[in-house]
Amino acid sequence: MSRDSVEASDLAFASLWSIGAHVEIVRRSDTELDLAMNSGKNLIELCTFKARATSDSSGHTHIVVGGLDTYKTSQEKYMGFIPVGPKLITGMAQYKNFLNGVSKLLTARDNTAQVTIAQAA
Repeated sequence: MSRDSVEASDLAFASLWSIGAHVEIVRRSDTELDLAMNSGKNLIELCTFKARATSDSSGHTHIVVGGLDTYKTSQEKYMGFIPVGPKLITGMAQYKNFLNGVSKLLTARDNTAQVTIAQAA
């Protein structure tokens, strides 16, 4: 990973600290990062996802970020055990903020960058 990409990821990760969550690199390879988003006090792993970089034949780099691998849900309960309402993904707002922040940082560095925010599989 280049110094510039580490700098960009540091900025993106730093922005999450202020909203009560942070992202850690769990595993890295030449083309992929496995990321985990944790609660502010590191008590709960909210979700895990990947960031992948590929190159095409013309030499352009493509970055795909996101697509939840694991996540936690919560659901309101009546009388403590009867589920009511939809299940909600814990930390979804922070996850979306992080993805948007990464996209903005990368395109600010390189306005020809093609950043794709992946959807969950």
